[in-house]
Amino acid sequence: MVSNVRDRNIDSSRREDSRKGQVDRCEIVNVRPHVRPYPDDKDFNTADVQLIDRPRIRGEPLTIKYVKLNSLQREHGKFQGHPWNARIGDMVYIYWLAEREALVLGTCTSVEQEPVCRSQADDQQQEYVFKLCPCEEPGKNADGNYVIFPNPKHPDCYKWWPKTRDSIWIFDCLEGHNTPSCCAQAPCNGLDDHQSSTCFKNFSDISPTTIDKQWRFKFLHHCGSYWYFDDDAVWRIAGKKSGQELGFIHHYADGKIEVNSPVEVKIKAPSIILDGDVEITKNNKIDGACDHGACSCTGDARVGQSTGTGEQQAIAHGCGAPPDQCSAFCTSPGGSCSVDYADDTFLYIVCTAGVNFTWNAKALSQLNRGGENSAGCCGIPTTNDELIIGGI
Repeated sequence: MVSNVRDRNIDSSRREDSRKGQVDRCEIVNVRPHVRPYPDDKDFNTADVQLIDRPRIRGEPLTIKYVKLNSLQREHGKFQGHPWNARIGDMVYIYWLAEREALVLGTCTSVEQEPVCRSQADDQQQEYVFKLCPCEEPGKNADGNYVIFPNPKHPDCYKWWPKTRDSIWIFDCLEGHNTPSCCAQAPCNGLDDHQSSTCFKNFSDISPTTIDKQWRFKFLHHCGSYWYFDDDAVWRIAGKKSGQELGFIHHYADGKIEVNSPVEVKIKAPSIILDGDVEITKNNKIDGACDHGACSCTGDARVGQSTGTGEQQAIAHGCGAPPDQCSAFCTSPGGSCSVDYADDTFLYIVCTAGVNFTWNAKALSQLNRGGENSAGCCGIPTTNDELIIGGI
């Protein structure tokens, strides 16, 4: 006997009712993330699914879809939590609440979507892995099932090893790009395996590293630049490119700081204060006017050029030196220079016209400490090509 439409609808309803309290596996065919506040957007992270095992009609698969199923959320609260949708093509578990109403519980694994490997896991301890990759559209087979999934691209990954307590957070992992998984062949067995990606590394006291140090916290950029902090107060920031270190700042365990550049170190500030001994090596030149006041230098060496024969020239030295602590030297052949006297501001020098000369003056602050005179400021020799500060 052929059943009528009413009977078929009754049979269909009974089958739907029989699903209540059951769990099925389905595929996600569409997602509706919640993007605007209610009532503008009434889809609270719902999904459409289709049954995996479906009957066929005349050789063609019969698609049975269930639309707008709610997804189980994580740490949910009003306008807070961790919103979640499975992605198109994912296989999910759904729990039937009533008739065609169901709840998406979460994703499940399949041969087509093999889970990420944990290469150092065993039956005692398993490392924690959290890997995220951009979504790519999966492909279907002839039956309409999603079975073709591209390898993950440009992954961001967090990994923690329970045996050593080492951890790493990688951005756009080059070792994991377009590879099937984070397996031993990737490789991803420890922190030393990652030297070419941008990442944060945290080494424990028993870290099996051969490249870094235990208890080190390190940031590594994919170009090779890095900074790290060690347990003995040492830290270092370095720029690197094409395998060559271009400059660094290094803080030593005793507090010493070294700044190193193969090109130039430039400091710009309205005021620069040097509180302590200053040592300058090689030739030095200061452009522009210089006002040299009283200081703790061992002398004040300057150069200039005489303007007339037998004429007394007042040279501003600013060191507050008496005449017996001042001297002048001709640095051009055939000339003569001499100091008549000095006060707190000027040296009064008589030199042959047109000759280059150098003078130095003992700082009063150094004299008051009973220091010894020398041939230049802060120990720099008073030669014409050593220190050019000013003059007349």
